Amino acid sequence: MQGPYLNLKEAAEYCGYSESQFGALLRQYPLPRYGPKRTRYRLADLDAWMERPEDFKPTPTARRPRAMEWKPVQV
Repeated sequence: MQGPYLNLKEAAEYCGYSESQFGALLRQYPLPRYGPKRTRYRLADLDAWMERPEDFKPTPTARRPRAMEWKPVQV
């Protein structure tokens, strides 16, 4: 491991998980990804994620109300 950014394999090892376990956890508690291909994880984010994973759980977004039914105007 070198530098403040790790790839998936290194990040999983750093957190003490296998790659598949780590990937499954990331689906529940997504972490910010960095780099041109978005394949790197920042060490500071990994530390915060291990300390409080619930802070990374996505919040549900409010649904937009349905548009009103369209009625043609008679001319």
